[in-house]
Order: sequence, then structure tokens, then C-alpha cells
Amino acid sequence: MRDFNRIIIPAFKNKKQVIIISESIYDKINKHAYRKEDFKKCVCPVCSGSNFTYHCQYHKYYYQKYIVIIRVKCLDCRSTHALIPDFSLPGTSIGTEEADKYIDLRLNGVSQVKASKIFISLGMSKKYGIIFERRMKSSVQKAMAIFPHPNDILHNPLLLFQYKEELSGPVILTINNLFLQRGCNPLLFSRNNILMIREIKSGKDPPLNKEAVWPVNWSIDSG
Repeated sequence: MRDFNRIIIPAFKNKKQVIIISESIYDKINKHAYRKEDFKKCVCPVCSGSNFTYHCQYHKYYYQKYIVIIRVKCLDCRSTHALIPDFSLPGTSIGTEEADKYIDLRLNGVSQVKASKIFISLGMSKKYGIIFERRMKSSVQKAMAIFPHPNDILHNPLLLFQYKEELSGPVILTINNLFLQRGCNPLLFSRNNILMIREIKSGKDPPLNKEAVWPVNWSIDSG
């Protein structure tokens, strides 16, 4: 198994980090009306504690339905965290597995139109594949800015798709969890103001190697 944390970058201490939880933990928390003991399955990314209390909640779309997202407060460090179920891709209304399959198809030469059927079959628009790809390209450029060392696996996280057989679960989930482990919010798809890019203060904008984002044949096509 490859060591995807082989290059250590000092972690940022984001007081509003997301915590990605399994579907079973998500279901248990919602079933039991947010019992404090159910939150003990979660780990605070700021202080590594598990002493949480319910803070608030909001709703997000998961395809055509609303799901509840709980925000908890760590009683040890006072940070707040949204508990995002691993089946839902942050910042979108699509699923992690479908997004993963889409990227895998595109990296293997399947056209944008054909790959987009994954999203269309679940109620998304015909142009969602184009929108998704634009967001992916932007996110990978952000990853290169945060982790500028070319040998860092998170410099271009799409390279992790080369090792998908070695990973358990969707590659996208691995990418987001690695970003959380390194002190950032999930790359896919946290808002700019919480992803922590601006914490890198080099005096000038870091270079963004656009050629490394997607393979050369990854133009948006109509086939």
C-alpha cells in the first residue's frame, strides 16, 4: 500500500473544518435525535478530541431530495464542524460514488456526453458534466497552490486514480480525507473562503500548472 502522506505539510488549524462521517454513523445520529454519545464516533480535526455537542443544522440537496447536515461544537477547543455523510459530495447535490465514476470514465477516454449519463439518470441537467469538469479543474489548480511540491501526492490529486485498486472506497473520498488530515477542508468542493488557500503567503501568487490538471485529450467535447 502506498504511503500517500509521505510528504508532511504543516497543518492549518481551521476552526470550521468539515468532518466526513460514514453513512452508518450519519443514520445513527439522525435516528437518535443527536444524542451526545453518538458524536463520540467523530474526531475533532483541530484538537483530536471527541467531546461534541449539537450546535445547529441545515439542509442540502442530495440529487432530488433534502438531507439534514448537523453542525457540532467541540467542547474542548470550541471549534464547530459540519458532519457530512460520505455518500454526499460537499458543495454539490451529487453523490461521491457517481462523481468518482464520472472522473474514472473521463480519464479512460469516455466522452463527456457519455460519461454525463451517470448524472443525467439521477435528475441532473444535461450540461452538468461540463459544470463538474470546470469545478474539478479549478479545484486541482487550488491543490497545486496549497501543496506546490510536485512530489506531494496532493499536488495533483487526480493522480490518485492510478491507484484506485489499492484504495477502499471512492478515490474522491480519499482525496477529501487526505485534505482533512493535512489541515484543510475537503478539496472537492469546499468554498474558497474555507479551503485555506490564502494561508500560503509567499509574496506572490503561486504558479498554477494548468497542463498538469487534466490529460491533454480532456477537452470538453460533444461526442
